Amino acid sequence: MKNDIGYFYDINREVSMKVFVEALWVLLAQKSQTIDFNRPNIKIAALPTNYKEIIETILFSDTNWPIKFSKLIDINFYFEKQSKWEEEFSKALERFVTSSNRKLKYDFQFDYIELEFTKDEIEQKLSMYDEEFLSTMNHFVNLIQRFGVNRNHDLGMREVESNLRRILSR
Repeated sequence: MKNDIGYFYDINREVSMKVFVEALWVLLAQKSQTIDFNRPNIKIAALPTNYKEIIETILFSDTNWPIKFSKLIDINFYFEKQSKWEEEFSKALERFVTSSNRKLKYDFQFDYIELEFTKDEIEQKLSMYDEEFLSTMNHFVNLIQRFGVNRNHDLGMREVESNLRRILSR
């Protein structure tokens, strides 16, 4: 039996919100391109501040992503009570920060929430997960990063397109 959005009711999430959040932060840190030459062992997890909209874009896409990510996210709960799911997700993000005694930094220039991890900590955390989970989670994190391209990038692309149109119309 399908519900009104076309997804099966019998799809169940396989991980807790706590595990999902921890893996999200750790994989964001692992994929970090930020380099601090004074602290080469530190990686910075950068979560776009519009993470709720990004997750919505991913899950409401016309792809198989909602089914694929149902292993990570309670899809039925998400689609039936999205605002409640988002509230619980935000609280889980906050609990992770406070329970791990991390300093949260807000990057005002690029609109990212940032947390620091050591490379050893990242490897230790990732070793706790199986390959299938990491593969699915990696895909999800890649999409978060792809859709989370910051406003400066978007504005820069518009400026390039505008300049290109101006040049071509001459």
